[in-house]
Amino acid sequence: MIPAADTPGIGHPRRRTRSLADDLRQWDDQSLTDLLLARPDLLRPAPRDIAALAARATTGPSTTRCLDRLGALDLHVLGRLAAASAEAPIAADRLIERCITGLATAEPHDEGLADALRASLARVRGLALAWGPTDELRATHAVREALAGSPGAPASAWPEPGLVLAPEVPSAACEAEAGWHAAEMMTRVRDLLDEWGRHPPAVLRAGGLGVREFAQARSTMHADVPGAALVIELAHAAGLLDEDGQAPASWVPTDGYDAWQEMAPEQAWLALAHAWLTLPRLPSLTTERSNPLSQHGDRRAVIGMRQAVLRLLAAAPPYRPVDPVSVLAVLDHRQPRLAGTLRQDVIRATMAEAAALGILAAGSLSAAGRALLEPSGERLARTRMAEAMPAPVDRVLIQADLTIVAPGMLTADLQRRLRLLADLESTGHASVYRVSTQTLARAMDTGLGAADVRSLLASISRTAIPPSLDTLIDDVGRRHGMVRVGLATCYIRSDDAVTTATISADRRLARLGLTRIDEHVLIASAPAPEVMQALRAAGYAAAGEAPDGSAVIEPVLTRRTPPRRVPAEVRQVTTAMARAAVRALRSSDHPPVQADSDPLVDARRRCSGAAALTLLREAAALAQPAWLSYAESDGTTTEQVVDPIRVAPGTLTAFDHRTGQVRTFVLARIAAAAPAQAVD
Repeated sequence: MIPAADTPGIGHPRRRTRSLADDLRQWDDQSLTDLLLARPDLLRPAPRDIAALAARATTGPSTTRCLDRLGALDLHVLGRLAAASAEAPIAADRLIERCITGLATAEPHDEGLADALRASLARVRGLALAWGPTDELRATHAVREALAGSPGAPASAWPEPGLVLAPEVPSAACEAEAGWHAAEMMTRVRDLLDEWGRHPPAVLRAGGLGVREFAQARSTMHADVPGAALVIELAHAAGLLDEDGQAPASWVPTDGYDAWQEMAPEQAWLALAHAWLTLPRLPSLTTERSNPLSQHGDRRAVIGMRQAVLRLLAAAPPYRPVDPVSVLAVLDHRQPRLAGTLRQDVIRATMAEAAALGILAAGSLSAAGRALLEPSGERLARTRMAEAMPAPVDRVLIQADLTIVAPGMLTADLQRRLRLLADLESTGHASVYRVSTQTLARAMDTGLGAADVRSLLASISRTAIPPSLDTLIDDVGRRHGMVRVGLATCYIRSDDAVTTATISADRRLARLGLTRIDEHVLIASAPAPEVMQALRAAGYAAAGEAPDGSAVIEPVLTRRTPPRRVPAEVRQVTTAMARAAVRALRSSDHPPVQADSDPLVDARRRCSGAAALTLLREAAALAQPAWLSYAESDGTTTEQVVDPIRVAPGTLTAFDHRTGQVRTFVLARIAAAAPAQAVD
């Protein structure tokens, strides 16, 4: 018989309990705190007592969320316990024997398996999925219902699968590949947003980007479908791209794009990398008929799954490529209830997208990607990426066939000027641009003359301008501007030529930019509503006219805008919050602290105002009690000892010893505060 180890702090090995609530009352404070941290949904809202905590822990939704996070071995133990305890309680050692028997791939005397099963049993008990002493264990009724009819132990339950690693790749090659892909990603972002800054695509009525506009974006970036979708989604997630709010709406670069362009290359890369880590989409799975930026593309589960994949890659030795199939096997073992098509898609997309961002190279995390996943590794990630990125080039090679070769990654300024003079023809380590009549005319549309174009090309080229290109520049320069098109926002027409002449000479209307093109017609540079208002203010009885010459009837419009929806803040359950909740739960089984047992107050450090706020912040950081003089809403003043948990703008969240509950205090009503001695 295999003895079962007791779980420290959870229940009592021999003391009988009648329910899960009775069992939880025997847990120590640290075990209850660990339970609330592992199942944070039990604190939303905070239960009033232990019985309420037990009732919430055995609800179907809460139990399902907890089961989804369990590993294959944990589910095997819990499944055997649920099946056995449906008839009668079972002893821990007997349960472990049954679990070993139920594993077809296990050896009968495998001590490693026995230890792993004991650890699994301790985990499920610590999650309040099972209760009772070690000789009378039971699964909760919610667990029995959730696992009823479930199959036996999965094939991957034991032994635990591991990552399959390929031979080590040279670190220099891995870092060079990562740096190149990161620089290429930023180049594509600039190509896309510079183009959309000049010619913004429309926002579909249902939201997102149209299929035709998506195809044009791929042509602009010379990228495939997954790569183009990733650039578009990243630009939006990083705050570089958004709707302009006009009617009709368009996708345009934001002010943040201008600030992003001024960043150092490694800092700009970090902004894109952070946006990808929290992106609830899988852009690399986009197809030609998809609509990027669609409002219905978010899947919140993607973020957690992506993080799980990256954590596995970070656990592998540096520069050892990881087999994606083994990643799927490990994750299916750790959380088998979440196995399925979505996880497979996330693994495939994560590997592809991380490689496109330079986080992954040759199947292994780059130095910058590995640092990025560390809790405080941003500075190191920037340093490593700055070292990996190729040095930008500021000169190109102009060839006689009207092509321009960029022998490397261009600087942002040179790339922008080159895209004005030529069209990108091919990408890679040496990009090729082609000069044509259309591209030269496009440059001259910005105000450049033939001499300016020659000067610009000469300043960026290592070679002389070939005669063929020189001749083309002269030809385009001679013909450019022979036909001119002016801009007129609206026109003014009158059958009376005298009225037209009077309006044209009226100084009060000079700001409208009026030009007389006929004795009966004027054109204006100001918009029609402004022209209409100015004419009426000047005493002219103006009326609107439709394209067919009929009068326009002006309807009375009442504009409304829906209220802006503010997303609810999801607060993480901290250790301090969990400990305070445990104190509140304990107080529900005991009378509240009486006045004669209040901790002593250090009157010498009694303070108010800003000093009191500082004292409360220090008490929250050090987990120390404090005394408050507080003005209640009914006008009375009370004195109480609290354990500060969090000081937020305008409020203090603390455990109140007087009521034994966690409550919120308004900072403006705190008349004074002072340190207090801890309560035993």
